[in-house]
Amino acid sequence: YEVSQVLKFVDAPGFQQILPFMQRHISRLLSSHNSQPIQSVLQYWKDDHIAKLFDAHSATLIPVILPSLLRGGEPFWNPTVNRMTSLVLEKLEASNPEVFRRAAEDIWGPGKQRPAYLRARAEQAAAEAAARAEQEAAASEAAKIPGRPQDVSSLKFCLGGWKP
Repeated sequence: YEVSQVLKFVDAPGFQQILPFMQRHISRLLSSHNSQPIQSVLQYWKDDHIAKLFDAHSATLIPVILPSLLRGGEPFWNPTVNRMTSLVLEKLEASNPEVFRRAAEDIWGPGKQRPAYLRARAEQAAAEAAARAEQEAAASEAAKIPGRPQDVSSLKFCLGGWKP
């Protein structure tokens, strides 16, 4: 809270001097597992003066804080932090789209880590494919038994026919 109050009165040359400290401070707090420090940092972008200072130095700020904001693709446990993070990401992307794109490619690009939701989708698809393969194998084994109809799951087969 105190840092945001001080930043309200810092001019552009003064901010240039404290930028390395701010980058470390923001990255450290965004990496926290506690939602309160994260929310306090994300609140910086709600103040127009502080947001303009960050926009002016977005070329150096985005590559440093983007990995902390994305958290490896894992959503944070607090939904408020997730909403605030998405708003900050939108503002960072709007401030310098090219630097944002390059930083995102450095994180998620070819051969890099994949977001958790993509890993989960791939694991789920693999599990579903394995389950389908098991079912098909069981069905082909059941079809090999002589005298047994192939479609034993039909309603007509279970009832012994359609006659009452």
